[in-house]
Amino acid sequence: MAMVAFAGLVAGLVLLVNGPWLRVRETAWAGERYTPDRQIERILESLAGAPLLTVDSGALATRIEELPAVATATVEALLPDRVRVVIVEKTAAMVWTTSAVSLICAADGGILNDPVMTRMSEDRFWFALASSDALFYARAFADATGLDVEYNETYPGVASVFTPENERIELFDDALATNLGFTVDSGEVDAVTSRHHEKIAVPVIAHHIHFFVPEGQVVAARDWYARHFGGVTGKRWRYDATDLPGINLNFSAAPEALAATRGRRLDHIGFEVQDLEAFCRRLEANGVVFDQPYRELPSGFGLAFLVDPWGTYIELTEGLRDL
Repeated sequence: MAMVAFAGLVAGLVLLVNGPWLRVRETAWAGERYTPDRQIERILESLAGAPLLTVDSGALATRIEELPAVATATVEALLPDRVRVVIVEKTAAMVWTTSAVSLICAADGGILNDPVMTRMSEDRFWFALASSDALFYARAFADATGLDVEYNETYPGVASVFTPENERIELFDDALATNLGFTVDSGEVDAVTSRHHEKIAVPVIAHHIHFFVPEGQVVAARDWYARHFGGVTGKRWRYDATDLPGINLNFSAAPEALAATRGRRLDHIGFEVQDLEAFCRRLEANGVVFDQPYRELPSGFGLAFLVDPWGTYIELTEGLRDL
């Protein structure tokens, strides 16, 4: 009888472990600040549907502690169907800057980030953001340098960095942000505008520029750029917009007059144009006045400058690809 009872107990345990009841249906983690969610997800994704009683908490914790920003990790299997991870991260202690890159370092000298910032000049950096790590990089850089960074708690995947003159540079996580789509007014979608509904294929791109114009001038500004630059009008999220190849122009009403861009850190915007000389002639024929008319440099590089009716300084070029 004892052997029968023992065999029955073993069979019951096997059935309990391998049956449909105690299976992992939820994973959760806390304590991450620099560690991107996707890195943790990749480690835990194999647990989905696995028997809860067979989860190797120690092995999982070891794998998580191998992530660059993680100091320690604790993994718990919780009845009936949950695995919980608690992370303690390293502290960002310094930024090591060379002529090429800036690295965010922990107190032990370890690197918390990839070399994602290329130093262009004394106060200019080029951000190379892996699509789903945008907020991670912004958060780490802000902590280590003291820059003013704003995280949008309402809309996932959105953060902003501010220049010393308070210009906003928006960062969007391509895997999380839901406000990057563009709807064409005509309802038609072509190869240019369809890019707004696809994931980016490179680490970082320019997506849109915000223009603030006086009350009642939003539609006029949108149409001015569409008419003169051959853009397509529509809506980018809640903004009236004109879409051009490679950039989306968003227009909003400002409650008060704003200073022109020229002479500020964000001095001007630029467009590369094919057959620039003919393009400038068309603009002049349509009443556009140039600050610096079209000219061709000895190198063959074409150049012109103008100011839009609302104070945005615009550079037109032809030949950037050949430089």
